[in-house]
Amino acid sequence: KKNYLKDELFLIIGADNIINFDKWKNYKKLLNYPIIIMNRDNINLDLYKNKYLNNKFIIINNFPFIKISSSEIRTNLNNKYLDKKVLDYIKKNNLYRGNNEKNNK
Repeated sequence: KKNYLKDELFLIIGADNIINFDKWKNYKKLLNYPIIIMNRDNINLDLYKNKYLNNKFIIINNFPFIKISSSEIRTNLNNKYLDKKVLDYIKKNNLYRGNNEKNNK
C-alpha cells in the first residue's frame, strides 16, 4: 500500500483459501482491503463472510476455471498458463527459488 498510494488494492484468492484464512499472517490487516474470492468446490462462502464480518468480499461464482493448482504453476513455470510478461517478471526477480534449474532459465 505504501508503494501504491493512488491505487485501489485487492486480494484475489480461491474459495479454498478462505477456510484457513484466520491462520494467515496479518490476516486482520488484509480484511481492510476488498477480497475477491473465486468460488469453487461449492464452498458456502456466506459462513466466512459472517465469520469475518467482511462486507468487502467480492464473490465470483460464474467463472470458467482451469483445473490447475498454484503449486503446479510454480513447479512448472512456462507459457502455458502464464502471460509472457508475468513469466519474465518471475524469472527476472528469481521468485519461487525452489524450482528446479530447468524452470529458472
